[in-house]
Amino acid sequence: MWPPSRRAASASALLLVAALGLSGPAAFAEPPLIADLKWIGPDADAVAVVTTLPAECLIMPPDADRARLIRLGRVAFRSPALLGGLAARVGMSCNSCHRNGHDHPSFHFSGVSGEPGTADVTGAVFSTNRDDGIRNPVRIPTLVNAGMTPPFGTIQPAPDLQSFVRAAVLDEFQGAPPPESVMAGMVAYLEGLQSDGCPKQPIVTLSFEADAGEVLGILAVAIETLEHDDLHGGLFALRSLRAALERVHRRFPESIPERHELIGLSRSVSRPQALVEARRLSDAIALLEAERTRFEHVLRDLAMQTSASFYDPDVLRRAIDSGPE
Repeated sequence: MWPPSRRAASASALLLVAALGLSGPAAFAEPPLIADLKWIGPDADAVAVVTTLPAECLIMPPDADRARLIRLGRVAFRSPALLGGLAARVGMSCNSCHRNGHDHPSFHFSGVSGEPGTADVTGAVFSTNRDDGIRNPVRIPTLVNAGMTPPFGTIQPAPDLQSFVRAAVLDEFQGAPPPESVMAGMVAYLEGLQSDGCPKQPIVTLSFEADAGEVLGILAVAIETLEHDDLHGGLFALRSLRAALERVHRRFPESIPERHELIGLSRSVSRPQALVEARRLSDAIALLEAERTRFEHVLRDLAMQTSASFYDPDVLRRAIDSGPE
């Protein structure tokens, strides 16, 4: 364990203040509750980490059915609904360790990591299923091109991608077995992460516009999944949609009233969710289609407020640096 830098220590303290409901002159009035702040190495620039990303290297196939699977798998890769236990509770997803499918040199989670960028995948912090009683963190690898070179994994290699994904979800993170279509989508997505798909710009900004696009994209995935009579895949996409709305919500301080409209959007998802559970898929699809306009309207309103949000690096840095020493 290394002594934390002021910036990383401030980020951790802000999260603790929020969790315990503390207040006082030393605490920032509206601490950023961005999930990724919980697993950033002590010497990393937290602001840079949560406002930029390595560009995604994804090749989309011409085949419509496979492209649809990849879109669902991409949603699952970014969704805490895929995992279980502590990982799900803190909002972690596959993307938390493999940012846009790459490695994560700044990742550090207490009890899991050794040096930044490493994780013990056979420890008991996230799951008791794989606990070997040995402290053996390994470097988090990139997944770009990894889907083309078996075996898959490091400490406990799997012979095929489906076995690898299943073991990661069920054993490494103690999650429930994902729906069949979600599993197939994850495999297809990992196979689509190839260096030939890397854009010329290697680093992209994690902006509100990008996250708003993700929200609308997940809504579209939920609709198209239900249109293919995939009840369980559709329910998974709807749970992931609510998680995506929460991620955006956490980027806006309470002083921005429009942020509360995101809570209304999340609650509205429960209605089509209930229809899907009742196997009224066509009614759920119609309701989601009708809700799309409302989603777009709320996101347009929020787009006007991003200069005061934690998407702005200066605002985020001031919030972190104003935290307790």
